[in-house]
Amino acid sequence: MVVGHFDPVYAPHAQRLNQLRSPGQTLAVLLVDPPQPLLTLQARAELVASLAAVDYVILPQDNAIEELIARLAPDEVLQETADDLQRTASLATHVRQRQSAR
Repeated sequence: MVVGHFDPVYAPHAQRLNQLRSPGQTLAVLLVDPPQPLLTLQARAELVASLAAVDYVILPQDNAIEELIARLAPDEVLQETADDLQRTASLATHVRQRQSAR
């Protein structure tokens, strides 16, 4: 199970999920909200669900993330939230640089 923001979803997310996908294994993504989401949780869920590497997208209710993980008891939980914040910051920097170059 991968826990992350995926806000916004773009190529580095897809590449990372492809790296994490093991042959014969099911890949579930648990979506959580970042501090200031750009996209709604539902929009991110639909985008992540469309990625070939992802089998299931899980949306926690009332941010009961730890409880949900305990109930599902996945073999492994990979926290991608910090990396997601870094990916979003890199994307924002890239967009600002492109815009200032015009």
